[in-house]
Amino acid sequence: MLYGECTITLQDVAIQFGLSINGRPLIGSPDYDWEQLCAFLLGVTTNDVVLKGGRLSLPWLADQFDNFAHLLDNADEEELQRYARAYILTLIGGLVFPNKSNSRVHLMYLPLLIDFDVTETYSWGAGCLAWLYKQLCKSAVIDGKDIVGPLLLLHIWAWDRFSLLAPRRLHPYENNLSDRPLAVR
Repeated sequence: MLYGECTITLQDVAIQFGLSINGRPLIGSPDYDWEQLCAFLLGVTTNDVVLKGGRLSLPWLADQFDNFAHLLDNADEEELQRYARAYILTLIGGLVFPNKSNSRVHLMYLPLLIDFDVTETYSWGAGCLAWLYKQLCKSAVIDGKDIVGPLLLLHIWAWDRFSLLAPRRLHPYENNLSDRPLAVR
């Protein structure tokens, strides 16, 4: 860079992913009976194949909820909340806090989804950025072989900051999405 350093900031996370950067920190306990928690909050029973050390298989989760394709018209509030939790867990494991497995999500986030009124008070953007920084530090060591984390955030940030890297839009005025996060646009 011509003038100092350049890095992803909390403001970038808010603009690009639309995640809240203000609010309560993402703090949870890893001391849960994960099978019991899945049964209570998701309404599904797990086994040792799909649940390993508190990490739940994302493909299995999608299959349990019919790939989130449909809900019955007469679904009750509890079923809607279970589907919402499963969908949010999928986003957490695949986009916001992905790990090396890329096919599992840690259930430590599930207790944060008990009450959706409280869920929205957390600073998900700050957690996402901290996770990215941690994963970038791990990959920057001499014997580092791979990189994980919210890499889509890194890509979109690079496209936004360095227009030469960004793909050209063929029809820039096709959709008016100015009120949406940059990642959607």
